[in-house]
Amino acid sequence: MSSLPKLISLLANKVGDLLVPPTAESVQQKIKSIWVELLKIFSHYSNRHFDLMHESLESLIEELETAESHNLINVAINEVGKLNLMPHLVIFTKTHRNKKVINEVLTFFCECSKFTPFLKKLFFIKSLNGLLVKYEPPNNDLIKNIVSYLLLKPKYIHLYLEKTSSPFLTRTFFTFSENYSVCGELILNLVNQSKTNECLLEIISSSVFINPLVTFVIDCLSTYTIDRGKQSFLDYINRSVSFGPFDYIYSITRAFDSDIITPFVIEEDPIPSLRNSIYLLTSFECEYLMKPPLEFLEGALVDYLSESDEQILILTIRCSTLLFESTDPYLGDIPNSYNTVDDFMGFTKPEWHVKSDIIDIYNSAISHISVSLSSSIVNRNKCKWDAEYLFKELLNKLSKFVMNSFTINLALQEFFVSFAANWSSSSNFHALSKDCENGLVNTLIEVCGIMEKRIGMRPETIQNITENYELLENMERGASVTEEQKKYINLIILLEFLKELHAISQAKGFLNQHAM
Repeated sequence: MSSLPKLISLLANKVGDLLVPPTAESVQQKIKSIWVELLKIFSHYSNRHFDLMHESLESLIEELETAESHNLINVAINEVGKLNLMPHLVIFTKTHRNKKVINEVLTFFCECSKFTPFLKKLFFIKSLNGLLVKYEPPNNDLIKNIVSYLLLKPKYIHLYLEKTSSPFLTRTFFTFSENYSVCGELILNLVNQSKTNECLLEIISSSVFINPLVTFVIDCLSTYTIDRGKQSFLDYINRSVSFGPFDYIYSITRAFDSDIITPFVIEEDPIPSLRNSIYLLTSFECEYLMKPPLEFLEGALVDYLSESDEQILILTIRCSTLLFESTDPYLGDIPNSYNTVDDFMGFTKPEWHVKSDIIDIYNSAISHISVSLSSSIVNRNKCKWDAEYLFKELLNKLSKFVMNSFTINLALQEFFVSFAANWSSSSNFHALSKDCENGLVNTLIEVCGIMEKRIGMRPETIQNITENYELLENMERGASVTEEQKKYINLIILLEFLKELHAISQAKGFLNQHAM
């Protein structure tokens, strides 16, 4: 049909509707006529038939809109069911029709709100399951459409379960790597509903569900992906484990331990092991998933700190930073009362602080502390572990500040600033109190004393500090520096370190006063 006659025909229909409003019988007759045309198309496929089918679906939408405008939509939909034409419409699942036809029709059913009620009818679900089992590779368009529907209607998920299996869920799990953008919420719904549905619990606790999740994590870990969509899906996995039923938690943690933690963390060489640990620590925080790597790392990190390889040392300190942020480390008993230092900048000569940017650092500290406070409220069930020895070794590494490379010192600065900003009594005592004999404050006082002796009382010191600030800001990665420049760069790192601790201590005092 050419476009002009079609437009004339549509106009005639509209005028006719105005002159003679449609009745339930006339709407039913038109819909029945369209179904019959669609059934003929399913019997013989060609490109022309595909075009006809598309036109028929468009006509169907028009008729449904007409029925809706005259409050006849429920009558029209019910009549289609009564005529028993829907089972015939999905009979193509038992044939070898072209996937193009199938996608066109099923997309219509999933996206046309007038017909989504059929997606919860058992005869339709049975046909869909047959279609999903039939095609290799799985029909992604179909899966995405059904998932999108079930996310809007999660109470119908159980309808897609058979007595001991679910072809739809099995195919969906198989395509996680391709459909992760729409499957995150589905996982949470499945885990939540499995608490009251034994069949569903058995499915999500089986290898059919667990293995694709683990494979997805391995793929992300192998490439250290930072893709936002994939990172979001990892977070959905993390959340599903944090509140899931015991059988599911047991199955997925066992798979994580054997397929991810053991080969990628425990049995790897130090550098890849640390890189993999860092990626996992930034992706997961659930206690059930983090406990196995934590048990390995609490001993391994201490050993790695004795290495001479600078790359291993930097990765070890970075991993320690993330570990302290995402867990609840025990550093020893804390006295009931203690004093905190509020003037870290006074540990060195005041004239050395040539950059007056303490306000910016203070605002950054407020933000850092607020994030820590929020995390401590949201994540109350963090892994607890004995971190005394690791903390002691990190302090020992800090005590050699003057002799360290500036890259090591930058890593140490990040660790201790992050720890000091943590909203906990342990952090306040061990990082901000002079009463802690083997804590950060006394170690820094010792470091500052050594640094003053190393720098001396030269008249050109202020000029050297200023020049090396500029050098540090413009330095390219891997650039070589002289011993004299290294000395002043380490001094600058120390000065910035003290300013950050000063701001954190002041900010915590301010927040405590306003919390009282």
